[in-house]
Amino acid sequence: MFDIIVKAAGFVIIILLGMSSREMGLLKKEDSFILSRIIVTFTLPCALIAGFGGITFSVLTFITLLLGFLCNAFLLTMGKFLTRKGTSLEKANAMICTSGYNIGAFAIPFCQSFFTPQILSYIIMFDIGNCIMCLGGSAAIAKFEIDSGSKFSVMTIVRKLSRSVPFVVYMFLMLISLFHLEIPAPCMTVISMIGDANVFIIMFMIGMQIELKFSLRSLASISKIILVRYGFAVLFALAVQLLPIPMDPACRTALTVVVFAPLSSVTTVFSQELGCDTNVAALAGSISMPISVCAFVALLIFLA
Repeated sequence: MFDIIVKAAGFVIIILLGMSSREMGLLKKEDSFILSRIIVTFTLPCALIAGFGGITFSVLTFITLLLGFLCNAFLLTMGKFLTRKGTSLEKANAMICTSGYNIGAFAIPFCQSFFTPQILSYIIMFDIGNCIMCLGGSAAIAKFEIDSGSKFSVMTIVRKLSRSVPFVVYMFLMLISLFHLEIPAPCMTVISMIGDANVFIIMFMIGMQIELKFSLRSLASISKIILVRYGFAVLFALAVQLLPIPMDPACRTALTVVVFAPLSSVTTVFSQELGCDTNVAALAGSISMPISVCAFVALLIFLA
């Protein structure tokens, strides 16, 4: 237990280092986007491959993938319901802000340090379903609220997924599991060296990006988004833990933790593309970060 608390505290300290570096002027918030590119292109894919223990394909595996998709769909619907009296732009913004999880660049680094590769494999499957929505699916549906004549393009979503390095890595990992292939040991040595930098860079970047400055005008919208996301996370986690569902304990743990991930990092991008208020998306993302850090630390202490 003590080792778990020390590791969890280490994550928080690295995040605080990122925040203090920005506040002291050593680095700017804009520098975090350079770190983000390094993470997505190099360290995250290598960390995923290095920590991957293989996927045992079963009905439960694909149910986990489906749950990643359905959790997004439910939250997207709740976003629309919350703003049913608002403008079309407010509805669209709420829909993309309430749905979508930052799993690759947040949940996985936390979980790799505490949980088994089997638990990680279920988190990856959940994130595949999540990616389908947060990398284009949710934005395409939200666009209908602004322009009812817009066309839903599956190919647009496929193109976005194909440009997502983590998603491509997921597909690669699924293929090598399916055909029982192994990556050569010398390659794994180099991959592990790069992947080892992932946790520090991600936690440091999160600290650089956290900003808790907001206006009273946007407070109401942000409060609704946060309450819906984490209210749903609590109810979902309790259901997974308490209901007598026949489930692999590794899958139970993965599903309990993963729904507490913060807003997807691409939420602000899609908010801007749709012409919505990007301040709401950016601030909701910033506020969700420290909440998710606290939630993950608490869950890891009790579940790891």
